[in-house]
Amino acid sequence: LVRREHEDTAGFVADLRQRHACTVVSIICDVADPAALGAAFDKLQADAGIAGVIHAAGILDDGPLAGLDRNRLAPVLAVKAHAARRIYERLLETGARSYLLLYSSAAAALGSTGQAAHALASAYLDGLAHEAATTADGNREAVTVVSIGWGAWGEAGRAATPGLQERLADDGMGVLSNAEGLCIWSRPSRARRRIAWRCGCSPNAWTRRAAACWA
Repeated sequence: LVRREHEDTAGFVADLRQRHACTVVSIICDVADPAALGAAFDKLQADAGIAGVIHAAGILDDGPLAGLDRNRLAPVLAVKAHAARRIYERLLETGARSYLLLYSSAAAALGSTGQAAHALASAYLDGLAHEAATTADGNREAVTVVSIGWGAWGEAGRAATPGLQERLADDGMGVLSNAEGLCIWSRPSRARRRIAWRCGCSPNAWTRRAAACWA
């Protein structure tokens, strides 16, 4: 499910088909819209059923905590947190064994300057995974929910800039290479822990901080 198709969508789909001999169907859907999400689920369920969902959607509205209000928080929570809850409930309704992989962030536990909204939405995903793991009433056990607390990827995305990587390093955060991220991504559904951090660290920064604390 995608909100909009990017310019490289056709090439990406063709590459997937060639590499994995799979069928790829792209459905335009705003996951923050309950009606649109429900319609997409109905279509997929009627086609061949749903084995599982990877919920990687998210938007950012970075800024000082004092500047956040309900209007700024609502869109961030709608796409990441509220959509995850609806997806989980729909998977439960099918009654079949399935999985839900949630793209959370290490910011939920470690914090990230100016990203309070993102940290809150990610923390909700971690809470949903914990709820799913600790709820013991029959049908809910059918859905395996894993929340991955991603750190920054250094070769793609917002963190692929030297300036941001330097700031992350000062805070003790390293970055993942694409190869590391893809290797991690291929294993989460088999994880024993329902909430897992997947991030790099900068040992030198932590050593400096520890030394400063004990000085």
